[in-house]
Amino acid sequence: MEGMLGLHGWQWIFILEATPSVLFGICTMVGLLPDHPSYFKSPQEAHARMSWLTLEEVSYHFYDTSHAPSCPPPSSINKEEHSINVSPSNVPPPSNGAWLLFMDIVRIVLTWRLWLLGIIMCMASTASYGLGAFLPTIYTENGLSEDVSNLLTTPVSIFSGVVGFLFAKMAEHYKMPRFGSVITSFVSLISWVLFLCCMILPPFNSPIAVMVTASLCTALCALSYPLWMAWMTSYLSGPSAALGVAFVNGIGNAGGIIGPQLLAYSLDVQQSYLWAIEVMTCLAILDWIFTSGLFIFEHQRKKHTARKAMKNKESAVNE
Repeated sequence: MEGMLGLHGWQWIFILEATPSVLFGICTMVGLLPDHPSYFKSPQEAHARMSWLTLEEVSYHFYDTSHAPSCPPPSSINKEEHSINVSPSNVPPPSNGAWLLFMDIVRIVLTWRLWLLGIIMCMASTASYGLGAFLPTIYTENGLSEDVSNLLTTPVSIFSGVVGFLFAKMAEHYKMPRFGSVITSFVSLISWVLFLCCMILPPFNSPIAVMVTASLCTALCALSYPLWMAWMTSYLSGPSAALGVAFVNGIGNAGGIIGPQLLAYSLDVQQSYLWAIEVMTCLAILDWIFTSGLFIFEHQRKKHTARKAMKNKESAVNE
């Protein structure tokens, strides 16, 4: 698309990537997505459209219209039609939202496990975005034309999305997002080790091997993202959950800046991207170590809590 309508190819990338977000933002602004549960006829209908909230949370906000000024006043809602046990007395008066927001931010910033998850995601995104940005260059340097190199990134992205979706569904089915993160981090680490071996070991240093392992690294780096999302939300609840997710994503997505710059520095200074690949392989190792360490910590903490609860129960029975 270079030169089309007088724009460079990189400008078209920004336009094509931003257009869906802008369109969805306009759809949200004009009211295609509800702003408040009170816009629905009943808590049950609101819960069906807002499945990320529990029925009790939806019911609470259904009758509390203090944050939805365009909704009908609570007195106009026929509460007897619904089977949810929520009375006006259960709805507290409006509180200092700015103070609560500040306290949520402080609590999130002081949660070390969110910091660790953010650092884990940052290391993975550094490798993923860095290698993904230079994947066409790697294809070209190994004998493919520029057009073919650019086209080959599409099936890599599709493969990454499909495999990531399948891993996430499997982890959800077996209720193991944390252990699943350890597995996917290890799979990504193996792909980086294979890629590095193809770069430095003569028996494996063939153009086809380099391109295949580079594609695998790019695709498998993103496997853990959905599982990390599920993991981080286990530390969050209520309105602060969105802030916590944004906080972790903000740290994690910094890798999108670091990764491409790392490879660009390697090519400019070292005249090869081998140095950057070595650094990213080390990041993959650290990523798996940190993920495994956090999983072991959580597992041991859960066992300790269960043992403590069992001792308290036995003490209560003895008394």
